[in-house]
Amino acid sequence: RLELGLVRAVRLVVDTGLHAKEWTSEEAHAYMDEQSADGGHEVERYMVLPGQVTGYMIGMQTILGLRGDASGPEEPAAFHDLVLGGGSMPLGVLEGFVGR
Repeated sequence: RLELGLVRAVRLVVDTGLHAKEWTSEEAHAYMDEQSADGGHEVERYMVLPGQVTGYMIGMQTILGLRGDASGPEEPAAFHDLVLGGGSMPLGVLEGFVGR
C-alpha cells in the first residue's frame, strides 16, 4: 500500500512538472526513473492528459472522506454499493447523494 502511495505521489509530481513547470519528457522520465521502480513508461499519458493524475487524486480523497463521514468503517460494503449504485456523477453530486 505504501509503495502504491509513493507511485501516485511521483505521478502527481510528473503531471505538475510537465504542465506547470514545463518539464521536457526527458526530465519527466528521469524523475520517474529516479523516484519509482514503476519507471517512466506512463509519462506520455500524462503529457497528453493534463491534470488526469490530479483529478484521480481529488476523486480518491473525496471518496475516502465521504466514506469516513458515512455510516462508519463497519459498513464498507454498504458504502461501496451506495457509491457504485448511483452511477457516474460529478463529485459535488456524489457528495450530496452520499449525504442524503
